[in-house]
Amino acid sequence: MRAIEERAFKEYGLTAEELMEAAGEAVAVAASVLRRRGSVCFVCGKGNNGGDGLVAARLLASQKIPVDVVLLASPGELSGAAKTAYDRLRKANVTVKSAKSLSQSLGRAHVVVDCILGTGVRGPLTSELAVVIDMVNSVTVPILAVDLPTGVRELGPNEPLGPAIFAYGTVSLGLPKLCLLDERCLDHVGHIVPLPLSFPPALLEDDSIKVNWYNDPELVPMLPARPMISNKGDFGRVGIVAGSPECAGAALLCARAALRTGCGLATIFTTAALNPIYKLGLPEATTVIVPGSADGRLTGESVSGILAAAGNIDAMVLGPGLGTTEAQETLVNQLIAGFTRPMVVDADALTCLSRGNLKTISGRKDIVLTPHPGEMARLTGKPVAPFQPDRIAAAREFARIHGCNLLLKGAGTVLARPDEQVYLNSGGTPVLATAGSGDVLCGIIASFCAQGLTTWKAAMLGARIHLLAGLLESDASPVGALASEIADTIPYAISELQDPRRTVPYDDEDDEAP
Repeated sequence: MRAIEERAFKEYGLTAEELMEAAGEAVAVAASVLRRRGSVCFVCGKGNNGGDGLVAARLLASQKIPVDVVLLASPGELSGAAKTAYDRLRKANVTVKSAKSLSQSLGRAHVVVDCILGTGVRGPLTSELAVVIDMVNSVTVPILAVDLPTGVRELGPNEPLGPAIFAYGTVSLGLPKLCLLDERCLDHVGHIVPLPLSFPPALLEDDSIKVNWYNDPELVPMLPARPMISNKGDFGRVGIVAGSPECAGAALLCARAALRTGCGLATIFTTAALNPIYKLGLPEATTVIVPGSADGRLTGESVSGILAAAGNIDAMVLGPGLGTTEAQETLVNQLIAGFTRPMVVDADALTCLSRGNLKTISGRKDIVLTPHPGEMARLTGKPVAPFQPDRIAAAREFARIHGCNLLLKGAGTVLARPDEQVYLNSGGTPVLATAGSGDVLCGIIASFCAQGLTTWKAAMLGARIHLLAGLLESDASPVGALASEIADTIPYAISELQDPRRTVPYDDEDDEAP
C-alpha cells in the first residue's frame, strides 16, 4: 500500500492532501451510516490516520452533525497532510480538544471513530496508549476504526496481539491489510468495509498486486441477468453428485442452494435406494437413478450412468457426503476426467483426491476446490497455520502448482487462481460454522457457473453471497441457524448485494434530532 501511494505521488501527481481528503470523505460516510443521533467523537493521533479523522470531522460538521474531536498530540507535532487537515478543521470553527477531555467526550458520544494509529504501529504499544485503548473500549456505543483498530497490526507466527480496540466495524482504505483477517485480530476488527481510494486505475490493475478484496460494487455486474422473457432452460442446469445413506442431506442442501441462487434445474444423481429421500426432501429437484452399491452408495459403477445423463448439465457439484472408500475414489477420479465442464469439488471428493490423485485436476481452470483448513492439510500433506498470511501463501501455491482454482474456507475466505492472483472475502460470522454450510456454498457456486459465469467469477461471487446470507441470518440470532435456512436466505443476500441495507448496531426508538 505504501508503495502504491509513493507511485501515485511521483508518477501521477496525486498529493497526500488529496488522498487524505478522499479517505476522510469515506470515513465520514461510514460514520454517518452508524450514527442515528447525537455526536460523533473522533479520537485522533498525530499521523495520517489522525489526519483522516480530522478531515472526516470537518465534513460531518459541515453537514451540521455534532462532532467532538480529541487530539492525542499537540498541534505542533502534526506535519504534512495531517497539519493541513488540522488547519482546515480549525478554519471551519470546529474545536479540537486535548487528551484531557477524552473521558468527557467519549461519555457523550453516540459513535466513536478510532483514528489513533491505523497502519502506523510497529511492535508493542506504550502503556499510555494502552490506557487510551481501555478508555475507548469502555464505551457502549459503536466504535468505527479507520484502516486498523488501534493495536491491531501484522503479527509474527507466535506473537500475541496485546491491547487493542474492539471495533464494531473497520473502514479499510485502499488495498487490504492482511492482519484484518488474522484470526488473532478478528474479534477486534468487526465488520470490514473495504473502501477504494482515488488511485489511478492503472496502479490498482498492476499485475504486481496479487491480493485484493471482494469489492461489492464490482461484484454486482457479475450477477447473471434475469430477462423478462425466459424459461428455466435459460438459467442453467446443475448436477449434484453427492450424498450417501448417512449423509443424504448433503445432496439436498447442494440442490436447494443451487435453486435458491437462480439456476433453472438442479438434478441429483442417486441410486434407487436413496431416490425416495430426495424426491420427498426437495420436490423442486429432479433425480437421475444410476447404478451403485447394494446399500445405496454412488461408486465407480455409477460413472457411466452419470456421464450418459449429464449431456445437458452445465455445472456439477462433486463430493459432499459422498464417502471416501476406494469405490468413491474411483468415482471421483473418473468423473473429473469425464466431465469437462465447470465443477465444484468439495468434502469427501477432496479426501479422495488427497490420496495421490491430484494429477486429475491438473490444469483444470474450470474446476474450483473448496477445502476447509483440515481438508487443505490433507491436500498439501502439511498443516495449514491459522494465520492469514500463511493461508494466502498455501492457497496461492496450490493453485499455481495444480493449475486450478482454490477457495480456502474460513473467516476471511481466500480464493486463489493459477496465475497467483488472490481475492479475500472480508469478514465472517459464526452462523456459517454449522453442518451443511459448505454444501450450501457448493450449490451457490455451481449455480452461478451454470448461469454462465466462469468458475473463478462464480467462486468469487458465491463466497460473497454465502457470507451475506450468513450475516442476514445472524441478524435474527447469532445461534442456531440451520444450513437449510442459510440456503433459503440466498435470494435476500443477492438483493442485499444489489442494494445494501443501512443497518446500525442498536435500535433506539428515541431518534430525536441532534
